[in-house]
Amino acid sequence: MKKYFFSITIFIIAVFCIVFPQDMIAATKSGLTLWYNVIVPSLLPFLILSDLITKSALPYLFGKLFAPVMKILFHLPGVSSIAVFLGMTGGYPIGAKTTADLLKNNAISQNAANHLITFVNNSGPLFILGAIGIGLYQNTTIGLLLLLSHYLAAFFTGFLFRFFKKETESQTTASSPIRFEVIRLSKLSGILTETIKHSIQLICVIGGFILTFSIFSAILEKTGILLLLSKILFPKIETQTSYSILTGLLEVTNGVNKVATLSIPLLYKLIITSMLVSFAGFSIHMQTLSVLSDTNISFLRYLTGKIIQSLFSGMITWLFLWKTNFSTLLTTSVVATTPAYTESEINLILSVILTLLLFSSIFKIFQIHFLQKKKNPPY
Repeated sequence: MKKYFFSITIFIIAVFCIVFPQDMIAATKSGLTLWYNVIVPSLLPFLILSDLITKSALPYLFGKLFAPVMKILFHLPGVSSIAVFLGMTGGYPIGAKTTADLLKNNAISQNAANHLITFVNNSGPLFILGAIGIGLYQNTTIGLLLLLSHYLAAFFTGFLFRFFKKETESQTTASSPIRFEVIRLSKLSGILTETIKHSIQLICVIGGFILTFSIFSAILEKTGILLLLSKILFPKIETQTSYSILTGLLEVTNGVNKVATLSIPLLYKLIITSMLVSFAGFSIHMQTLSVLSDTNISFLRYLTGKIIQSLFSGMITWLFLWKTNFSTLLTTSVVATTPAYTESEINLILSVILTLLLFSSIFKIFQIHFLQKKKNPPY
């Protein structure tokens, strides 16, 4: 039965598109609108720039400038700092793409790439400050809180994974010279053409994943499967809250939109939103998988890093709202509560953790099954 699962799933999607054409068209329009209005203008320039940057002397300069910081904090070569920078400013999946490019150019080792991918693939400030802070909550302070939590969680994740590296390989990489090609004016046109073609191809692939997940989410919502799963996975949490969390695990943009409209305390909204943004959602993970598909970078290591970053992000957001001036965002009744977790808070946090682990396990099983079929095709 397992070997026919993918075929059955595709058949169900095809039947849905035939039986519910209006819902399919609405989901398609929603996905394409998100891609055209948000993803293309914000991501395409960074895709082109990141490709050009990895071909220039900037990784060499970054490597020289930030080598001490990268070595102390993450035990990584200085050149990897360019992936950290682009991953923080460009948004998903720029960090993953830059890491893959550095590995292909032999600027970092396989081991360093597996470490780097755990914390550099992050959301950009435009999404957190603009779309969430101003767009959803009309509050720039909330956007700043979520941005700080997101980046600090990424750094803590990277620091944690430094203890799971092979020392011999990381030392070899750190001491190897960084090479770069001097781009002459005669070659610039060809390099730009190649970079733009590759970037447009990648942005179209990302659009395809967004479109696919929009239709898939519409199927789950229309058939009631998403609502049923939310009740099963979050039995002690109010239905709309659990439904919003599950939506965010699939596609982060829709998830944070739904969380913002919930009638729960702002404290819970911000913690859930922070965790969802750091986890990124399986739509983003599929985009990242496509970027890493022609490398040997461990996708399991990446997914583990996103789960850990999500947990860190939720804890940091809670600490900010409890111990710092960010607490003024909350109402007096929320601030006055004791820092000890109540039963509902514990249920909420444990449910999110268990759901992340469950979805990650299922996703890994599908990935292994896909790779096995790719190595041993049935024809």
